[in-house]
Amino acid sequence: MLQARVYGDRYLRACQPICTLVGVGMPTFSEILSSPSVFANRNVLSPHYLPDMLPFREREVEKVMVTVAPALADNRAHNLFIYGKTGTGKTCTVRNVMRKFEAHEAAKRGKARWAYVNCRMYNSRYRAIQKIAKDFLPGLDKSGFGINTIYEKFFEYVKDGKLRMIVVLDEVDMVRDLDELLYTLTRMNDELSSGSVSIIGITNRLSFKDELDQRSKSSLCETEVVFAPYTPPQLSAILSARCKEGFGDGAVDEAAVNLAAAIAAAETGDARYALKLLLKAGEYADERKISRITDKEVEQARKNVDADLATEAIMTLPSHQQLVLLGVCNLTLEGRKYQKLGGKQANLGDGGAYSASGHGGGAGYSGLTHSGGASGQLSAGYSGQGNGGGRADSGHGGRAGYSGNANENAAANDENDPYLLSGEVYEEYARLCRTHRKPKRSARWYREYLNDLEMLGLIVTVESGRGMRGHTRLIKAGYSPEQMRSAIMKGMSIIEARDDEDVAAGQKSTLVPSLQDEQAG
Repeated sequence: MLQARVYGDRYLRACQPICTLVGVGMPTFSEILSSPSVFANRNVLSPHYLPDMLPFREREVEKVMVTVAPALADNRAHNLFIYGKTGTGKTCTVRNVMRKFEAHEAAKRGKARWAYVNCRMYNSRYRAIQKIAKDFLPGLDKSGFGINTIYEKFFEYVKDGKLRMIVVLDEVDMVRDLDELLYTLTRMNDELSSGSVSIIGITNRLSFKDELDQRSKSSLCETEVVFAPYTPPQLSAILSARCKEGFGDGAVDEAAVNLAAAIAAAETGDARYALKLLLKAGEYADERKISRITDKEVEQARKNVDADLATEAIMTLPSHQQLVLLGVCNLTLEGRKYQKLGGKQANLGDGGAYSASGHGGGAGYSGLTHSGGASGQLSAGYSGQGNGGGRADSGHGGRAGYSGNANENAAANDENDPYLLSGEVYEEYARLCRTHRKPKRSARWYREYLNDLEMLGLIVTVESGRGMRGHTRLIKAGYSPEQMRSAIMKGMSIIEARDDEDVAAGQKSTLVPSLQDEQAG
């Protein structure tokens, strides 16, 4: 016992100098907060920041205001659907109008109300209706209530209060059982003797309404607004205005602002992407004790922002899109089922066109076969993905290159990563559906999933050319397949946990009364 105590004392004395040395260099919060920074107000650069004025969206703001104005006069507002690519100001515009609407309504003490639902988070009918109801009836935020109970309580709340309810469904295409959700909300108006429910849907996909049930389509798409992508001058003006508030005087070079705008405009005109570039560039400047942001910091920020955006997109994908992307990653990492004659890998990333003779900018490429079948020959034009040419006019490609810089996502590993045939990816997707106990979707839905993944830059596709047997799409991972697969597995665990919650709440075994009546009829 005494010997153990002696050894313990010796150990503490030996560690004391080390602990003292470690403690000397440890900063305090006061030191961190008082250190120099290029930022004046970091929140201004956040994608969640809502400015008082929305430059270049005045027309769209007015259109939304005209659509919802009847609710302020105790009339039912029109339904509205808003389309546009990511970062074009759709959500900001609606939230700007919501703020004005609520301020006017509070002054008048009227009966119009707003409910906002982020459908990436609340991606089923049960979860969306629960979110809407609990915003006004806090007792419903407890688990265990079935869809019937939630519907009836919300119905009574609108009816008894004679309310003009406007429901905003942001990224509405992410809802798994969308037709059921839209039908439930619109059917409520048929049963209400007083009050009403109107819908504002926001989506990135112009083809969204084509997938709706005919009943939903006819009643919902009363008014539509399309948000065009921002142009480089518009992005530059938006960034300059944010920089004046977000950064200190003289902390950002004008050239750095123009570069961030040019990068974002070369992608999809995404203002949020441009703001993230500047935010990340400012963080790099602070880490390196630099007092001014230049092109160099923006270039460095771009590499990390692309990876962050990919992970963020993957984590919120619906389960079937995750399974398709997982199929692409599996085949890329573990080997293809469709083998090429001669065993050589085609490289479509260096521009030019591939043909059997090897002319037109690429080496000759022997056709693809499945299990030793007959060979064909590939001939496909491709727009300089490896040389920074960016997306082809047809829309194929990952993150676009700019100013001659190489695309470091889609084309960095062209020599190692194979292009996959659409058919083999679909077969792997079907296998994964069986493994994860998901119902396999049809080929039409599979093509939509590919379009969505390509729009997010997670995959690159190119159409097969003449000379290849049949007609197919060639598919390639847009980012590191190892990193994407890791993010997918995390994202799928979240989605499957939500599915279990929905089942436990009785979502899949119960219907709201109006739907029961219709099915009984």
